[in-house]
Amino acid sequence: MSDIRIQEYSSFDALQPLRPAWDAVARSGGYGPAQSFDWLATVWDVNRAGRELLVLAAHDEAGLAGVVPLVYEKQQRKGVTARVIRMLGSFHSLHGTPFLLGLHSQEVMAAAFDHLRARNGSWTLWFNAYQVGDPQEDLFFAALR
Repeated sequence: MSDIRIQEYSSFDALQPLRPAWDAVARSGGYGPAQSFDWLATVWDVNRAGRELLVLAAHDEAGLAGVVPLVYEKQQRKGVTARVIRMLGSFHSLHGTPFLLGLHSQEVMAAAFDHLRARNGSWTLWFNAYQVGDPQEDLFFAALR
């Protein structure tokens, strides 16, 4: 089992040094172009108004092990303000697999959720964008428990 460390980013400018490694993780995992650095940076640029970016970069002894691109936003729901966390990839129609989990998918997912809990994850709702049968779906819901 790998020792996974999480680092937070709140802008794609700050993520620029990880761009080659991000795209390498996307390629090695067989993810499509909708999970590339440039694609998601563009998705963020188009959808950023009134939202906060939160990208969790998971590192192990070999380097970048996974990327969890998230967005925080506030929404009014029946008169109540809800703090919502959602996957950045959910803003476009090519949702695909929303997290780049690399070779250690279970460890990266668990480390990402542990990090969110430790940072006092104050979300009210969580929206996911999994397609039916996506193998990450089970990991996602197990991490929520």
